[in-house]
Amino acid sequence: MNQREIFREALEALATDRDSFLRDEESFSAFLDIIRSRLVPAVLKAGQLRAYDYHRDEAASVIVAGLVEHPMLCRQILDAAADPFAYGSTVVREFVKQELGAEKATYASPSGDECRFTFAPVETAEPHPAPEHVSADENEHLRTAVMRTTGTLAPYTGGSVAVDLVGLVAWFALHPPADASRSGLLLDQLQWEQPHHDRRTLTALANITWGGRPDMAATSLLGWYLTRDDDPHGSLTHLRAIRLYQSRMQRTLLSVA
Repeated sequence: MNQREIFREALEALATDRDSFLRDEESFSAFLDIIRSRLVPAVLKAGQLRAYDYHRDEAASVIVAGLVEHPMLCRQILDAAADPFAYGSTVVREFVKQELGAEKATYASPSGDECRFTFAPVETAEPHPAPEHVSADENEHLRTAVMRTTGTLAPYTGGSVAVDLVGLVAWFALHPPADASRSGLLLDQLQWEQPHHDRRTLTALANITWGGRPDMAATSLLGWYLTRDDDPHGSLTHLRAIRLYQSRMQRTLLSVA
């Protein structure tokens, strides 16, 4: 199948049985590749117009999140028979309004009908602080969250990071950023302490452990395990974050092989 056919098939799956599609690693990976090549540029440009520079993987996450959460839009893109990528680019530019704090976004369907979706405003992330005085119970709780985070990420992690995964996740747990702008400085510190690890793999691990911009708290796998006991794969937000981590790790390992 060509890209257009794969894209249509993925949209149909998202519109009818999104959970099964998200658990199909091969289909999701192919869909993500198409999003990167055909739709991510529209998000990058829309972000720049709003003075926000998306990373390419971050832009892909914006698109996946929007399509998964609004199956009606998947159906509308499918109805744009002439060029689903052209209408898809229009749709994903509206996703940027959601990600950057706009409360409403408007989509004109191929038939000319207007659809409005209202989103909760993006909240400022509140990373989990590292307590100065940790009781035995709190220490055990944090250790359990680190081990459960490691267990979830292990199947998707390779290379040198896989060997040091427990220690790296523990490092992230003990060094939460005060805000998103501090993440880079903390990664610089970790890179200095662990120079044998590729910076891109550390960044991928930070994005899933601490959470990714713009709402770190909503995508933090460690945060999930610190506050909940159930499986994060049941959360579409965290499932997307796990899938993106898997994709980032695969691409990084291939590039350094």
